Amino acid sequence: MTPATTANNNANILTLNVNSDLEIKYFEPHELTKAIEYQDEEEYIIVRANEHFNVDCFGENDVIPIFKRVTPFRAPLNSKYRPNPVTLRRMVKLLLNNEVTAGICLQGESGSGKTELALYISHMLNWPITIKQINNELSIDDLEGMRTLENGNTRYVYSDLVQGYRDGHIILLDEIDKINPDTAAKLHMPLERKPWATGKEGGELIYANRYTRFIGTANTNMSGEDMRFASSQSQDSAFIKRFLILPMIRPDEQAMYCAAEAHFPDLKPSCLRMFAKVAFELNNLKDDELVMDIRELISWISTSKVLDEEISVGFKIAFTSKLSSEACSKAEILLEQLFPEEVSRSISQL
Repeated sequence: MTPATTANNNANILTLNVNSDLEIKYFEPHELTKAIEYQDEEEYIIVRANEHFNVDCFGENDVIPIFKRVTPFRAPLNSKYRPNPVTLRRMVKLLLNNEVTAGICLQGESGSGKTELALYISHMLNWPITIKQINNELSIDDLEGMRTLENGNTRYVYSDLVQGYRDGHIILLDEIDKINPDTAAKLHMPLERKPWATGKEGGELIYANRYTRFIGTANTNMSGEDMRFASSQSQDSAFIKRFLILPMIRPDEQAMYCAAEAHFPDLKPSCLRMFAKVAFELNNLKDDELVMDIRELISWISTSKVLDEEISVGFKIAFTSKLSSEACSKAEILLEQLFPEEVSRSISQL
C-alpha cells in the first residue's frame, strides 16, 4: 500500500515525498499475530485465518494477509468485542477477493455490531481505515474536498475520503442509508473502484489503490420502507446495486452470554446467563420493536450493576422506557415469566 497521508495536515498532497521511503516503518510479524506459522511477503505476512482470528469458521487452508506497514489509520482494538464468526468469515472473504468490485453494506439493527466489525477487521489485518459519518446534509464537497483560501491564494483541498481512496484504505461509510440521493450519485464510480472524477479544476481523476475497499453500514436495505428509521432515505436503484448487502446475524443466547462475560468478567456466570436468556427470548418473539441488541443488553446489566436495585428497574431504564405501551407490557410480562423470583432482586443478590 502507499503510505497513508495525514488527512488533517496534508489534505491536498496526494503524491509521495521523494524521501518518504526513509520514514516508512514496519511491524515485526509477532506484533501483528499470535499465529506461529506465517509467510513473509513484501507488503504483508500471510497466516491461516482460523489461527489468527482464533475461530474455526474458515476453511482449513484459508489464509489472510496482514499488512506490515505501520499506519496511524489502523483502528484500535476493542478487546470486549466478539464478532459473529459466520459474518466475520463472509466479510473477510468478500473484502479480500479482487473479483468482488462492489461495496459491502452491513445491514442490521442499531447496536448489532456493524461498525465494530469494520473496525475489528481494520485492526486485525492492520488495514488503514477512513471513516465518514453520513447524514442527509452531507454535500459533495464533504465527500471530495473544496477550495480554500490560504495566504491570499486559492487551492483545492482533498477530503480524507479521497486520500484514503488513493492510499488503499477501507472507506467506512457509516449509516450510508441516510445519504442524500443526489450526493450518493457522486459515489457510483468510486464504489466500483473506478477513477474518481473530483471537483478540482479540470475534474482531476483519482485512481483507487488496489487495496481500497468500501464498507457501508445501514439499519435498512436503503429502500426507505422501514418506518422505524425515519432519517433513512430511499436510495436510487443504481446506488443500491453497487453494494452487496450483508445482513448481520442476530446473536443467539450463547453469543449474548459471551458478550456479557467480556464486559463483566466479575459477575457470576449464572447471573450473566439470566440476562442473556431474557435478551434472546425477547429477540425470539420476532417483533422488531422488542429486539434487544447487545448494546442494550450491556446497558441493562451496567445500569443494574451501578444502581444495585431490582433488575426490573434497570430493565425499564435501559430498555422498556423506549417502547410503546403495548410492547413495554409484553417485555415486562416476559421477564416476569422467565425469572419470577429474580426479577425483584439486585445483581448483588443474584
